[in-house]
Amino acid sequence: MPSTTFGDRVDETLRIRADDAVRVLRDGGVVAIPTDTVYGLAAAFDDESAVERLFRIKARPPRLAVPLLLHDSQEVRRYASVIPDMFWPLADAFWPGPLTLVLPKSDAVSDALTGGRSTVGLRTPNHWAPRYIAECLGKAITGTSANRSGSPPLTTAHAVEEQLSGEVDLIVDGGPAKEPISSTVVDLCGGHPVVLRAGKISAKEIDRVALTG
Repeated sequence: MPSTTFGDRVDETLRIRADDAVRVLRDGGVVAIPTDTVYGLAAAFDDESAVERLFRIKARPPRLAVPLLLHDSQEVRRYASVIPDMFWPLADAFWPGPLTLVLPKSDAVSDALTGGRSTVGLRTPNHWAPRYIAECLGKAITGTSANRSGSPPLTTAHAVEEQLSGEVDLIVDGGPAKEPISSTVVDLCGGHPVVLRAGKISAKEIDRVALTG
């Protein structure tokens, strides 16, 4: 049992489904889970077979990277080889939340996850389920959206079931997404933050925190 209490604030049935998701991931499966933005597809980050299957389910080109979800900002040390000073004020201000930070990847992160790039996108979501699952699993999980590549993100478990039924091992129904806006993606590998994808957090907010934090 994890030290945190993510599951204490939810219906027990949903807590049990999250525990089921952990067991499926330990066995090399792929599950659809709610997040603070849209529904995502989760696999253990270091399970090559599960990651390959995730790409097939999404019909995602292998050149496109997949972000990782962490249960806590301190976990970043495991997945990033370099952590710039501006990372910490951004993580303190916006994590847990809809901000994906791109950092140089560590050797623990495979090229299959990053599309052959030397960087990885990391995020701590503001939803108990992915954080609980990652902590119980003891490692990061993938955080790519639970939809076919090129189609709109999915915001309910029912929509995931309609599109991916029979292809994922489990769908954890956490109700409709409360804020179905994709995370802002920010590259921190240079001397200043670069917004790669606009999202809920504005570039102005990013600059204010990163440059003054």
